[in-house]
Amino acid sequence: LQHGIRAGRDWRRNLNSQHRLQTS
Repeated sequence: LQHGIRAGRDWRRNLNSQHRLQTS
């Protein structure tokens, strides 16, 4: 369960990073 949550956070972080790159 913990691993899944961690993966979700990483996924969200990656998505945010991509979005930031696109907006930049």
